[in-house]
Amino acid sequence: MTATDWLAQRGDDYGLCQIYGNESCHDELRPEAVERGCPRTYPDATFDPRLS
Repeated sequence: MTATDWLAQRGDDYGLCQIYGNESCHDELRPEAVERGCPRTYPDATFDPRLS
């Protein structure tokens, strides 16, 4: 199992979430994910409203 696979399967247990669907190496700390799960991913950074 690669680190990318491990994060995809277990990252939300630690608040680590993949944010962009096209970047498997882009994870962000989202502490609320421990309780609620990770938010839906954006297809890529151009869809992220935080960047506009």
